Amino acid sequence: MNFGLEETLKYLPTSERESLLRSIEEDKVVHCCYLNQSKISIEDFLKQYPNVKAHPFVKGAFIYSKEEYDLGKSILHSAGGIYIQDPSSMMPVYFLNPNRGDRIIDLCAAPGGKTIDAALALQGSGLVVSNDISYPRAKELSSNIERLGLGNVIVSSVPPASLSEAYPHSFDKVILDAPCSGSAMFRKNSLAKEDWTLEKVNSCAALQLKLLEEAYILVRKGGAIAYSTCSFSYEENEGVVKAFLAKHPDIKPRRLIDHPSFYKSESCPEGIHFFPSRFEGEGQFLIIFDKDGEEEVPSHNERKSNPEVKKHLDFLKNWNLEDRYTCLRGDILYSLPCYFDCGKLSVLRYGVALLNVKDKAGVPEFALSHYLPSSISIPLTKEQAKKYLIGEAFPLSGKDGFQVVSYNALNLGFVKIVKGIAKNHFPKGLRHRY
Repeated sequence: MNFGLEETLKYLPTSERESLLRSIEEDKVVHCCYLNQSKISIEDFLKQYPNVKAHPFVKGAFIYSKEEYDLGKSILHSAGGIYIQDPSSMMPVYFLNPNRGDRIIDLCAAPGGKTIDAALALQGSGLVVSNDISYPRAKELSSNIERLGLGNVIVSSVPPASLSEAYPHSFDKVILDAPCSGSAMFRKNSLAKEDWTLEKVNSCAALQLKLLEEAYILVRKGGAIAYSTCSFSYEENEGVVKAFLAKHPDIKPRRLIDHPSFYKSESCPEGIHFFPSRFEGEGQFLIIFDKDGEEEVPSHNERKSNPEVKKHLDFLKNWNLEDRYTCLRGDILYSLPCYFDCGKLSVLRYGVALLNVKDKAGVPEFALSHYLPSSISIPLTKEQAKKYLIGEAFPLSGKDGFQVVSYNALNLGFVKIVKGIAKNHFPKGLRHRY
């Protein structure tokens, strides 16, 4: 390997650098998933997939062989029971350690792994504002949030500077998984290696420092920032950290635990490198910054009265949603655990989409079926589930009207029962033949 990467690794001792370079050349990709435990318990998952290995730190995450379990093509994945994510990518939120009720912002969120980690850690409470400047990537992010059935996430697509201008000192925690040169992606994406240059490293480092400045404005006193990259280069990690700390004496890097699978450099012992030569994953750099000062933590449970939703109260009560904040955006009724003023931001998703009111009768949104508990669903047989997932109608006993259907206690979506026939409302773009 002689295309400049070694130049950016000179901060490493020779043995560490050589073992890292060897691991990058290995023909190996690690597969891991994180359970959505509101949909499937660890016990039930292990009954179905016994030959998995627990993540060394993150409870409810499992490393698996794709040859044995192609989980990306499973009903469990389609129903939002799991999110597939690199094991090292799970570590920033693990160390950030969200508390119930926290207000969190994820600045560069797509495709959504760290947003999902944080939203699940909040256990349905609090709020995650999940942003990506790229609208197409934000749409992919929104789709992943919908599939997981998360009801405490706002998805937006604006420049981070717009967020810091609108919401200074407003968040308990900030996640910044910064755009980077991507050397930790070499094993799983050959194009990443072809695209890598020293110029890109330096360009990314400048952008990363700018994004950290936005994160600094967004986080309140007493709050925390998780800064991470999927780069091995000093310039994007220790170099950016050093420049950021020099500008902000009120920011303190948090000293994290030591472990044989972590590498900490002498120049920045608070940061952790999850090198693939040590840690089972593709690689990540992480540091947690704490912002000095004490500030009264504002209540994040504000619920504003919203007269326009009163006409939908029967619908909300039918699905046990009346205690959440509900609002109408365009033709879609949305729900969040608490009120959040999005102002003029470009918002793709304001919590969980409940109801399309364009039709006078109202049509429940697919996202709602994945948010609701399976206890309110009509269980399907295997044959009925197959028919549902390919878009067919089928006989089904139940009360006329819209009903949620499930398979193996996993909600699949809505049907509309008319005189014993289930009219299919599974989205056409998601239909597969299993």
